Amino acid sequence: MNSNNKKDKARFNLSDFSHDYTFDELDCLNKQIISILNSETLDTEDLFKQIDTRDLIVTKYLEDQQIPLENKKFFAESEVKVNNELLTICKKLLLESEKELIGVVRGRKAIKKYK
Repeated sequence: MNSNNKKDKARFNLSDFSHDYTFDELDCLNKQIISILNSETLDTEDLFKQIDTRDLIVTKYLEDQQIPLENKKFFAESEVKVNNELLTICKKLLLESEKELIGVVRGRKAIKKYK
């Protein structure tokens, strides 16, 4: 799903997706996500791909047996906030896409009416 429409939304920065427990690999991915979100045209397919990758990295970190449980706990608590923000963004994008599709369907119906 690609959306080439210009976004009318606030710009994001690294502090929106990072926290004290963000490690380098995740920080790099967060920068990519921010770049996508702040681009003139939003590539939702790439955004969702990067978010999926982010989820895999977070899961891998939490499953790593060498990382102390306490570190994982603090990381997970901080990640909940970031994940909620990403979820809010994705829900908004899906709602916008749904509205666009409804508009297209209505437009097609109107065109058929005048054929």
